[in-house]
Amino acid sequence: SDRMWAQGGSLWCGAGQAGVATWEFDLAGGRWIRKDNAPQAHLGSTSAYDPRTGNVFMRAYSRFSEYNPANGTWRVLSSEPVYGVDGDANGAAIDAKNNLYVEVGDASIAPSSYVGVRVWDLSNFSYSEPRTSGGGSVINGEPGVVYDPVLEKVVAYAGGTSVYSLDTSTWVWTEHPAAAG
Repeated sequence: SDRMWAQGGSLWCGAGQAGVATWEFDLAGGRWIRKDNAPQAHLGSTSAYDPRTGNVFMRAYSRFSEYNPANGTWRVLSSEPVYGVDGDANGAAIDAKNNLYVEVGDASIAPSSYVGVRVWDLSNFSYSEPRTSGGGSVINGEPGVVYDPVLEKVVAYAGGTSVYSLDTSTWVWTEHPAAAG
């Protein structure tokens, strides 16, 4: 659609709660266009674009929703429990091979039952918290998260000199240290 998508953020007034406003920036026209409100506002939301459908998936607090830029509307797909101080995570990506929304990060603020990875199966919107091995600095950090279609793995970086990849068929993180020098 040649547009940039933006949702939420802290409001400048009041107590600084998150906004529900959804916006698209029309790159060709150089203007912002207001779209439907998100189903739930939250400062600790995660989102990921699905290039297969052209839609954006988002977890905000306890709602998992889908935004359709073709018609500018939202739909709630599921409601899940909230962990930690406010249910924050830091990054998410769509695992296109396994049709999963994978959210990673901030396990350090959550109860011991939260393992730093939350997953929604996009074929039926079921929710799970798989136990992963390795990748402690990623799940306890504030990672950036993407899906690598060549490796067919979720890739995360939380500072330092290593990146980590997650195989969602085994739930094992692999560290990829920087090359010497």
